[in-house]
Amino acid sequence: MFGNSISAQIAKDTLKVGFYINHIFDIDYKKGTYKTSMFIWAVSKKKIYELNRYLDFIGQVNYEEYLNHEEMIIRPDSDTLYWSEIEVMVELLHEYDSKKFPFDTENIKMNIEFTDDDSDSTVFEIDNTSILNRVKIPNDWKLSSNPAIQNFITVYPTSFGDPRLRDYKVNTVGITFKLAREPLGLFFKIFIAMFISFLIACCSIFISNDSFEPKFALIVGGLFGTISNKYITDNILPESTSLNLSDQLHVVTVLFLLFLTIVTIYENRSKLADNKIYERWIFYSTLFLYSVVTLILVVTALP
Repeated sequence: MFGNSISAQIAKDTLKVGFYINHIFDIDYKKGTYKTSMFIWAVSKKKIYELNRYLDFIGQVNYEEYLNHEEMIIRPDSDTLYWSEIEVMVELLHEYDSKKFPFDTENIKMNIEFTDDDSDSTVFEIDNTSILNRVKIPNDWKLSSNPAIQNFITVYPTSFGDPRLRDYKVNTVGITFKLAREPLGLFFKIFIAMFISFLIACCSIFISNDSFEPKFALIVGGLFGTISNKYITDNILPESTSLNLSDQLHVVTVLFLLFLTIVTIYENRSKLADNKIYERWIFYSTLFLYSVVTLILVVTALP
């Protein structure tokens, strides 16, 4: 029995696999996907591993193959090696954390299954030359941690109809890395229109109380500017039942615009005379409170 165990262990094939992630692009919050182009290779001492047939990306949406190379390498002083290499472009699903956008960081997990061999018949080994090309990451993103590559066995609690099996086991390689970005530039680029709209609405405080329509028109203009800005962020981010940072900022802005509307109506109904001290106090108090609330929301969202 002991001899049979040793023979079974010797009979196992060692498959050395490696990756070169060449490019990450088309990060799409709305669809919940991203695309990557990468080289994958496998080296075996027993046979050619047909990567074009036996690769399965978990969460795969689209798959394109550009290169498929297979070769037997004869080494006079050592074992013959069977080398296969493939270049693919894959679109994969990813659940983005949009609650703190654009201050979010993304933990990308890419799981690749090698479905040719039974998990008990092949020993997997990761090629330590595997790498992710830091240059080919979208401009506003950067790699905040080195990629971690590990192999493990995925167990499915089904036989997929095979009467010989109780469950299905498959060798899997997981690639994990974290993406972050410099968010302040993107933050102001997205929300600057809303902030300017609110500032213009605040200027209505200095218009004479006898000119109700111009005062009210500035506030309504600020409201339309805020709503238009909300449409922009909604086109970027996925729908969610919880409030993300963008939702919170827009809700706060609308509430402060509502406050300005109430003040304007009160002044008009009460026939209040113009008072520069009162107007300055309302103006600076409103801007101060709005800035404090906005700053608290932004600081809370910082990683």
